[in-house]
Amino acid sequence: MWLPAVAGWVTGHSGLPTVVDTSRARAYWLTRGTILITSTKLGAAAYVDDRAVHHAGDWTTTLAVLTRAIGLDPAAGAPTT
Repeated sequence: MWLPAVAGWVTGHSGLPTVVDTSRARAYWLTRGTILITSTKLGAAAYVDDRAVHHAGDWTTTLAVLTRAIGLDPAAGAPTT
């Protein structure tokens, strides 16, 4: 399966540890500091892809859009009121 190759790429480019999970039973991923690699689309506040929060190659812009989309203050990283 291709998931281990994706996990290796993500770790190689981000430096973050990854976990490959092929279980379809998982609904959410709540572990901070580790990236889940799965072929199942889990529940999320937002998705970074070509149809939701678009990533055009600039992570600074993508993360700013994402933090606003889920109601976080991009400067403080805290929920807005």
